[in-house]
Amino acid sequence: MKSKKKSAVPWQARQGDVFIEAIDASPEGEWKEIDREDGRVVLAHGEVTGHAHVIRDSLVCFLRADSVFERVLDVMNPTALLTHEEHAPCTIAKGKYAVMIQQEYSPAELRNVAD
Repeated sequence: MKSKKKSAVPWQARQGDVFIEAIDASPEGEWKEIDREDGRVVLAHGEVTGHAHVIRDSLVCFLRADSVFERVLDVMNPTALLTHEEHAPCTIAKGKYAVMIQQEYSPAELRNVAD
């Protein structure tokens, strides 16, 4: 009897409306670091509460490319901690991650989920 080969699913995590997924390398393109806010990497701002999904770690870069929808998080320490005032903290291991913000559909527009 043959055993089925299982496909490996990349590491994934969700914190509210922020979804991150491990990737092997940054997609091709010209990537630029997104500016920090008060020394913090901010993955997303809450539109309703004003809270933010943040990482307070100097060895983390948040990158974007104009030609790509996703943004890339590069964690260079063994781990980094993603925090938010209304969600449990999320530990992220060293590596590269695609960062996506959950969106909702309405017939009039495609918009980010309000957090």
